[in-house]
Amino acid sequence: MNHESGEDHPNDSQLRALFAEFAKEWQSSKDAKYPLPPEVHAGLESLGSESSNELKRFQRDLVKYEAGDWTQMGAINTVFIQRLKKTTLESNAVIQQRYKDADRLRATGRAATEVYEELGNIINSNPDNELTQQLFEITGKLAKLAIFGFASAKDMDKESKNLIAKSLKLHEYIDDNSTNKTMAFSEEDVAHIREQWHQDKLIRAAIGGKRYGNQQQQWQRGRGRGRGRGNGYRSGFGTWGSRPQRSEPANHQQQQ
Repeated sequence: MNHESGEDHPNDSQLRALFAEFAKEWQSSKDAKYPLPPEVHAGLESLGSESSNELKRFQRDLVKYEAGDWTQMGAINTVFIQRLKKTTLESNAVIQQRYKDADRLRATGRAATEVYEELGNIINSNPDNELTQQLFEITGKLAKLAIFGFASAKDMDKESKNLIAKSLKLHEYIDDNSTNKTMAFSEEDVAHIREQWHQDKLIRAAIGGKRYGNQQQQWQRGRGRGRGRGNGYRSGFGTWGSRPQRSEPANHQQQQ
């Protein structure tokens, strides 16, 4: 406490306690989950089957900036394309990477939503400010950016699901538009798929056993073909089918 100025000033220990409390509150606010603003949520729900076209239109209408590699889309060198088409990648690694990329887009949506809410608070606290209209227009753009981030991420989730379905030959689930699921497939879908796999396994086992039985029968019939033919070997050897006669020893022939 500073008695000379008549004002109370916190000492070092009090300052550290205040900073610790502030850091705790800040971390709690970051860990908490907040509902999306109604405008952003409504915009996401209003996206129909043509959401991909709407997202492309939003991306196309954005102001273009130039800063070299930072603003340009990457591309594959043409010389590598044909070779890459012949390579085989682990499907799981590719699909997991798609999910990670989608989460990055969600981070963009969250950041835009946070700024949208902060500007909204400024507008509400200063309704008669001359900058209110300009800020209101900015919040509209931020809402669109948030919608773009969340919707693009969801589209990437759908693409990942299609990759899973194609890799595992689950053709009936390709381009399946079922939504509101965190996992790629619902519990009901997983149960149905597992049952299909079980039935396919039984069918393959039955077919494999039948083939094995047929091969055994053919082998047994083949063994019986050479029986009852005297000294001959198996048929199919031509003039070599008769067992050669042993020649008499030379000294035995001279005695006769």
